[in-house]
Amino acid sequence: KQGGEFLDETFERVESLRKLLPHATIEVDGGVRDSNAPQLIAAGADLLVVGSALFETENLEDNYIKIQQALIAGAVAA
Repeated sequence: KQGGEFLDETFERVESLRKLLPHATIEVDGGVRDSNAPQLIAAGADLLVVGSALFETENLEDNYIKIQQALIAGAVAA
């Protein structure tokens, strides 16, 4: 089912996994939005799956740009 709720403990889980497996590729799928993407990248995530946050909107292009800007902000902060 698309549109899963984001779990706040995901940040800590990603950080722990990054420390345990520093060269692993870490993907987060579920509840990823422009509001949490920068923090997920800073925590150590490499790949973010954005589904409903992108497509469940009236203006796909504007939403894509918002998410893209959030990803860039997260990469710069990391």
